[in-house]
Amino acid sequence: MTDKKPSYYLLDPRKQKRAKILAALGPGVALRRIGFVGLAFAARGAKGQARASARAALAAARHMPKSKLMAWAKAMMLRGQYNWAARLFAARVAADERPVALCWNGLNSSRRVFMDAARDAGAQTLFFELAPLPGRITVDPMGVNFANALPRKAGPYLDWAARNPGQLGGWRQITTQIAQRQPLVATTVPKQNRPEGERFIFVPLQLEGDSQLSLFGGPCRSVAATVQLICQAAANLPAGWHIRLKEHPNALTSIAPVLAGFAAAPVYLDNETDTFSQVRAADLVLTVNSSVGLEAMLFERPVATIGQCFWSFAGVAHQAPTAEALAQLCAAPDQASFDPASRDAFLSFLTAQYYPTLTLRDDQTFEMTAAERAKITARLNGRLI
Repeated sequence: MTDKKPSYYLLDPRKQKRAKILAALGPGVALRRIGFVGLAFAARGAKGQARASARAALAAARHMPKSKLMAWAKAMMLRGQYNWAARLFAARVAADERPVALCWNGLNSSRRVFMDAARDAGAQTLFFELAPLPGRITVDPMGVNFANALPRKAGPYLDWAARNPGQLGGWRQITTQIAQRQPLVATTVPKQNRPEGERFIFVPLQLEGDSQLSLFGGPCRSVAATVQLICQAAANLPAGWHIRLKEHPNALTSIAPVLAGFAAAPVYLDNETDTFSQVRAADLVLTVNSSVGLEAMLFERPVATIGQCFWSFAGVAHQAPTAEALAQLCAAPDQASFDPASRDAFLSFLTAQYYPTLTLRDDQTFEMTAAERAKITARLNGRLI
């Protein structure tokens, strides 16, 4: 990678997110803040790229257009935004700059086409997002969540662990910092009576409309679909097992009506008991792709996933990506085991290297040390693990 200093182009997020990004970059960097993405006609030969990017961004939208006409208009706007960003970054590359496009999340809408266009024009990219671990931030050159650049097998993490034995095991200290989110509205659904003394699978549900579900949920693109699939699979549970569900703290509608259609299933709703008390007590934590699954690993619980998530691969978590696979898992829940060495290497890498520490100071500003910032610089220079 060139020694040329990067010039950063930040698609401006909200104030607190912007403050986190600026703290991660450090003082004295060349930074241009872009308040909005403009519109432009396609350059010759770029129509296909603009169309593909706009289609992907529209498919990932949180709120889909209500008519074909509105969908067409939205797609045309996204194509124009792609073209504008492609021209911006192509000009900077041609001027012998080292441009780096920055944005928060970047999975959908204008932010997605902005980052796609930057990459297609030859610029580098950095995606920012909240980290699933406290006091950390996600900074990835390819994307966030399942779209990130991390390997999806244990080997690279075991190799890293062999090179860095002194950094193993730091993740065990994090459990004292993890707490459940406080609900915005107190639950009105009482805890359902359930068998005591049985083994159980704990399922923390996600928020309806979560992009993790819509983009990477597999057969579970909604919370209702998740509950239905789990209730159907629960019929395969061995004697002495049941499933406990907990709704997301910010859920606006209850899944109780969905559960009512599966009254005979050994599935119970418990919004009252603390999330991580249930994690600790569970014999298995099952999720589509909620960050609670990753957090459950810190409590050394077996974890299984239905959807796509970067931390679900052999040795670390069990995958059940279809209705058939989920039914098989429920028939033999103990098959969802993990390899302690592989998981230790993976979690140690995440905590020691992948998620830089971002400190909130007493004056409510954010600070990142030079050592933590060097981890981000390494990613720009092609060294992730």
